[in-house]
Amino acid sequence: MKNLRERSELRGKSLDDDCKIAKISTHEYGMEDNRKFCYGLMEMSTEELIDKCITCKAYVDNAEPPTQTN
Repeated sequence: MKNLRERSELRGKSLDDDCKIAKISTHEYGMEDNRKFCYGLMEMSTEELIDKCITCKAYVDNAEPPTQTN
């Protein structure tokens, strides 16, 4: 199964400027998992994740195992 889903597809909308500068992660669930996730961005004053990253489906902590399609 080829699963080359981009972050914008996982996120459900186009990437904004913040998304474009975030660090990328792949292979979260093994070498067959080619989805691209990001590590999110921190608030500079508090070093906490910005709200849109916490709820984003393309944020690495929100990664779920890929679904198998037949």
